[in-house]
Amino acid sequence: MLLDNSNYSESGVIKVSCDVKNTGNIAGAEVVQVYVGKSKSKVERVVKELKGFDKLFLKPGESKSITIKIPVDKLKYYDESISDWSLEKGNYLIYLGNASDNIIEKAKFKVQ
Repeated sequence: MLLDNSNYSESGVIKVSCDVKNTGNIAGAEVVQVYVGKSKSKVERVVKELKGFDKLFLKPGESKSITIKIPVDKLKYYDESISDWSLEKGNYLIYLGNASDNIIEKAKFKVQ
Protein backbone atom coordinates (compact mmCIF):
# COMPACT_ATOMS: atom_id res chain seq x y z
CA MET A 1 0.00 0.00 0.00
CA LEU A 2 1.18 3.45 -0.84
CA LEU A 3 -0.27 6.74 0.40
CA ASP A 4 0.44 9.75 -1.80
CA ASN A 5 1.12 11.89 1.28
CA SER A 6 1.29 11.74 5.06
CA ASN A 7 -0.34 15.14 5.73
CA TYR A 8 -3.61 16.40 4.29
CA SER A 9 -5.69 19.56 4.44
CA GLU A 10 -9.49 19.61 4.60
CA SER A 11 -9.64 20.20 0.85
CA GLY A 12 -7.21 17.39 0.07
CA VAL A 13 -7.76 13.95 -1.42
CA ILE A 14 -6.17 10.82 0.04
CA LYS A 15 -4.89 8.52 -2.70
CA VAL A 16 -4.29 4.91 -1.67
CA SER A 17 -2.53 2.73 -4.25
CA CYS A 18 -1.79 -0.97 -4.26
CA ASP A 19 -1.02 -3.88 -6.57
CA VAL A 20 -3.26 -6.94 -6.75
CA LYS A 21 -2.19 -10.24 -8.31
CA ASN A 22 -4.19 -13.35 -9.15
CA THR A 23 -1.93 -16.18 -8.01
CA GLY A 24 -4.46 -18.85 -8.96
CA ASN A 25 -5.03 -20.88 -12.10
CA ILE A 26 -8.49 -19.49 -12.95
CA ALA A 27 -9.89 -16.01 -13.54
CA GLY A 28 -11.21 -14.32 -10.44
CA ALA A 29 -12.25 -11.10 -8.76
CA GLU A 30 -11.11 -9.27 -5.66
CA VAL A 31 -12.60 -6.33 -3.81
CA VAL A 32 -10.01 -3.99 -2.33
CA GLN A 33 -11.40 -2.06 0.63
CA VAL A 34 -10.02 1.04 2.38
CA TYR A 35 -11.02 1.84 5.96
CA VAL A 36 -10.17 4.86 8.09
CA GLY A 37 -10.02 5.06 11.87
CA LYS A 38 -9.47 7.91 14.36
CA SER A 39 -8.15 7.00 17.78
CA LYS A 40 -8.62 9.44 20.65
CA SER A 41 -11.55 11.04 18.87
CA LYS A 42 -13.72 13.69 20.52
CA VAL A 43 -16.74 11.52 19.75
CA GLU A 44 -17.36 7.78 19.87
CA ARG A 45 -16.41 6.22 16.52
CA VAL A 46 -16.01 2.76 15.11
CA VAL A 47 -12.43 1.47 14.90
CA LYS A 48 -12.57 1.13 11.10
CA GLU A 49 -15.03 2.91 8.82
CA LEU A 50 -15.27 1.90 5.16
CA LYS A 51 -14.34 4.91 3.00
CA GLY A 52 -13.60 3.41 -0.41
CA PHE A 53 -13.45 0.21 -2.42
CA ASP A 54 -12.87 -1.12 -5.91
CA LYS A 55 -13.54 -4.49 -7.52
CA LEU A 56 -10.96 -5.97 -9.87
CA PHE A 57 -11.30 -8.84 -12.32
CA LEU A 58 -8.05 -10.67 -12.96
CA LYS A 59 -6.98 -13.42 -15.34
CA PRO A 60 -4.70 -16.19 -14.00
CA GLY A 61 -1.30 -14.69 -13.13
CA GLU A 62 -2.45 -11.16 -13.97
CA SER A 63 -1.48 -8.14 -11.83
CA LYS A 64 -3.19 -4.76 -11.70
CA SER A 65 -2.45 -1.52 -9.89
CA ILE A 66 -5.34 0.48 -8.48
CA THR A 67 -5.76 3.82 -6.74
CA ILE A 68 -8.68 4.55 -4.46
CA LYS A 69 -9.36 8.24 -3.79
CA ILE A 70 -10.94 9.48 -0.56
CA PRO A 71 -11.74 13.20 -0.20
CA VAL A 72 -10.61 14.34 3.27
CA ASP A 73 -14.00 15.97 3.87
CA LYS A 74 -15.51 12.45 3.87
CA LEU A 75 -13.83 12.00 7.28
CA LYS A 76 -16.23 14.48 8.86
CA TYR A 77 -18.68 13.49 11.57
CA TYR A 78 -21.97 15.10 12.53
CA ASP A 79 -21.34 17.32 15.56
CA GLU A 80 -24.58 17.68 17.52
CA SER A 81 -23.18 20.57 19.56
CA ILE A 82 -23.03 22.79 16.46
CA SER A 83 -25.70 20.99 14.38
CA ASP A 84 -23.27 20.62 11.49
CA TRP A 85 -20.51 18.43 10.08
CA SER A 86 -17.05 18.77 11.62
CA LEU A 87 -13.60 17.53 10.60
CA GLU A 88 -11.39 16.44 13.45
CA LYS A 89 -7.76 17.33 12.92
CA GLY A 90 -4.98 15.02 14.07
CA ASN A 91 -3.71 11.51 13.44
CA TYR A 92 -5.67 8.82 11.61
CA LEU A 93 -5.04 5.24 10.58
CA ILE A 94 -5.82 3.91 7.13
CA TYR A 95 -6.40 0.18 6.62
CA LEU A 96 -6.25 -1.83 3.39
CA GLY A 97 -7.74 -5.29 2.94
CA ASN A 98 -10.54 -7.27 1.34
CA ALA A 99 -12.75 -7.25 4.47
CA SER A 100 -12.85 -5.39 7.78
CA ASP A 101 -11.54 -8.49 9.54
CA ASN A 102 -8.86 -9.19 6.93
CA ILE A 103 -6.61 -6.13 6.92
CA ILE A 104 -3.39 -6.64 4.98
CA GLU A 105 -1.69 -3.27 5.56
CA LYS A 106 -2.15 -0.11 7.57
CA ALA A 107 -0.52 3.32 7.64
CA LYS A 108 -0.76 6.60 9.55
CA PHE A 109 -1.62 10.01 8.17
CA LYS A 110 -2.44 13.41 9.62
CA VAL A 111 -5.18 15.93 8.89
CA GLN A 112 -4.04 19.51 9.51
